[in-house]
Amino acid sequence: MSTENFRGWVDSLDCNEIAGWAANIAHSESPTYVSIYLNGQHIGIAVCDEIRSDAVAAGIPGARQFRFDMKGRVTAGGRVQVGFEHHPLQLPQGDKWIAAQSQSSVPVNKQIVHVNRPGIYVYDEDDFRILKFSSSTPTRQTCISLKNPALLMLEYTRLIMASFYLNPQPASVLIIGLGGGVLPAAFWSIAPHATIDMVEIDEDVIQVALEYFGLVMRNDSAVHQMDGRMFVEKALANGKKYDLVVLDAFIDGDVPVHLKTLEFLQEVRQILSDDGVFVANTSCGSVDYHKESATYYQVFGRYLYIKKAMRVILAAKNNNFTMAGVRNQASMLEQALQQVGVSNDVLLSALQEFNQSENLDDILLDPA
Repeated sequence: MSTENFRGWVDSLDCNEIAGWAANIAHSESPTYVSIYLNGQHIGIAVCDEIRSDAVAAGIPGARQFRFDMKGRVTAGGRVQVGFEHHPLQLPQGDKWIAAQSQSSVPVNKQIVHVNRPGIYVYDEDDFRILKFSSSTPTRQTCISLKNPALLMLEYTRLIMASFYLNPQPASVLIIGLGGGVLPAAFWSIAPHATIDMVEIDEDVIQVALEYFGLVMRNDSAVHQMDGRMFVEKALANGKKYDLVVLDAFIDGDVPVHLKTLEFLQEVRQILSDDGVFVANTSCGSVDYHKESATYYQVFGRYLYIKKAMRVILAAKNNNFTMAGVRNQASMLEQALQQVGVSNDVLLSALQEFNQSENLDDILLDPA
């Protein structure tokens, strides 16, 4: 979606409150969100939900008011930036220095809900519940809206839903890497009869997903505590097939090396059904970025990807897809995807086919 669809303005910004309005013109019927950053660190999300009649009258459809409490958040000289959630567009006047004093640096509406151990943090921020694996970085593993848990709040989770363009009704799904466990419910909203296996190496993460993020469990679903590659190898040995395999496993900001080698991808391809799809959430900043690209091509041939803050790779075992067919499936899924906060416009405008001109000889292999 082009930046021209996003409009907004910061009316006021001081140590007490940020106020303004924002609009996603392409989806003017729905509230939108803006992200607030303090000194480069994400500190919150403001919901734009109250119609701003003055902006609407000025020709901005869907313009809505937002307010964000800054009391106790800033010290003198703090730099506050306001921009659209997961979109590289800053609001006018949304980058200012605060020349004011505050008595505390602790967010007044950020409540720690659970600390399982150092490295697993759950907290509520305004109307959102967030899972982080570090207290010192802004990276969020999971974010849900407490008012509308069905919505996919993080961009990469919405990008993963593009896998349904290649197989709209998977009967069997494997998810490697659980986090807060938001994907199963979204998948079931599209494919209600799918069986889902979820694999997570960390038992504490599984417990957090169940207790704090409402991980949905059904009789036809299961959570397996083990390494993702070990599970794939076990499935391969047992002749198990999946219509959709999702890789969403990270450590230190990147996919673990043993989950992106030629040998692993070959194993994944073997457990895919004839119409199976493999979707992987990968890092744009990985030192293996180009090798990863070439390795996927070596195993799957042509594939699609979406590159934003993260790169999501979409590889079909039967890779004779056409972009016309993809757009047709997207059209049929549009209403269902909107229910979980996914925009076809955003996905289709960013969807690309891998460029074969890259060096395909440099691939990732298991250690000898």
